[in-house]
Amino acid sequence: MADVGVDPILICKKAVKLCKNTQIKVLWESTREVYNIFQAIECGCNIITVLGDIIDKLKFVGKDLEECSIDTVKKFCEDSKKLVIKF
Repeated sequence: MADVGVDPILICKKAVKLCKNTQIKVLWESTREVYNIFQAIECGCNIITVLGDIIDKLKFVGKDLEECSIDTVKKFCEDSKKLVIKF
């Protein structure tokens, strides 16, 4: 939904409400970032599919944003120094 510009939150919350008191489970699929996990939980989804690379990023939850930004810039600089560009 988000890929076509539609906020999935309202639709997922409505689906959860409609499926309450039934045997139907609501699935949040194609989690692309850690924040999607929190969105799915907020909606009340019963199942959330998450790939390993996103699970690995859960270790950053709660990390200081300034520290995270500095670490990201440092990593970017390190990676750019390893590049070999030929013209």
